[in-house]
Amino acid sequence: MRIANAAGLPAINEPDSTSRADAVKRTEAPVPTIGAADRTRDREAIEAARAALDRTPEVDAARVAEIRAALQAGEIRFDAAKLAGVIQRYHGGHE
Repeated sequence: MRIANAAGLPAINEPDSTSRADAVKRTEAPVPTIGAADRTRDREAIEAARAALDRTPEVDAARVAEIRAALQAGEIRFDAAKLAGVIQRYHGGHE
């Protein structure tokens, strides 16, 4: 929709080209340059993190055994109804 007035002034939603160009110049931020050394350092950090992740087991079997033993010894109280309620609320069920 074009908004104009009867006096023939330009539309308020179409700035003249000089003010638009000035506005664009003011809002453009300088783009940081990344050197080859930075890219190499980043790649090495990513590869090291990936290798550490690959060495980490999917499941911490020792921790699972520890929790299982604590449950069996009664050191941890487990309330299945409370857990079910939390799951229902999380997935959009009724409280």
